[in-house]
Amino acid sequence: MESYRAGVLILGSLLWDNTKGRKAWREHYFGENFYPHIIDVEVPIRYGRHSTGRECPTMVFSQEFLISKKYGVGKFLPFKNHKMSISELVSAARDLSEAEGSSNRNFLKGGKTKWCIISYLINNRLSVDKKEAFLKTWVDNFDEVLTDELLANFKMNSEQDSLIDKQGCLRVEWPESLFSYDFILTTQTKPRKAEGDCSSYLNTPELASQIFKKPEYFVKNKLNGISTAGDSEIIGELKSKTLSTFKKNAKDNGCLEIEIDRFIQNFM
Repeated sequence: MESYRAGVLILGSLLWDNTKGRKAWREHYFGENFYPHIIDVEVPIRYGRHSTGRECPTMVFSQEFLISKKYGVGKFLPFKNHKMSISELVSAARDLSEAEGSSNRNFLKGGKTKWCIISYLINNRLSVDKKEAFLKTWVDNFDEVLTDELLANFKMNSEQDSLIDKQGCLRVEWPESLFSYDFILTTQTKPRKAEGDCSSYLNTPELASQIFKKPEYFVKNKLNGISTAGDSEIIGELKSKTLSTFKKNAKDNGCLEIEIDRFIQNFM
């Protein structure tokens, strides 16, 4: 039986949010003390999806940032099981789907309009047999054929192509920092600047304005080392706003005072 050394590439709240069973999910797959094992990964990510639940921009992979080589930092969490079978990887992918949104465990989430897809990367050093064995099983777990029309859900209209291919693979280079691993699980959500508006990404002042009102996601990403190439510009915009109001907004949005103070001390 083929086995794989794998983990999950996390871009946002899956790393630090303790609601919706996410703390239990992290401990189950990565162990209670997983932080020392996290590996930083450079990836083309940005604040590109307006979340109706969080009322702020959340993270997506971006073809535009890939082309312009604007890389941020995501976090790779290795599975504590270092020899996972294909069926165990599929099960882990379904649990990742549930952690993203507990309504279902599907590889594709959403109704007529899909808002999330479970994606992956395979190490190019992996043998052809192991790649083929994985892909044969993996693709069968999608409820629908990954057509160009469906994959267009996972890019902004201003971008030419989705970064997800027709086998569900994320089209970015394998991170050199993960040379000893075989497989990466990750997710891509549907980019949108507002609900129903997928025309183009928010500009920096627009991002900063929304983050100022609902700072938790940005603050906790920064405190956990998750960043984008645009963070410095966003913080520059935040510095021009009223600090006392920012602190109040952050506290009202779920940040602890110690987190707010650390963020201001380190980044503002």
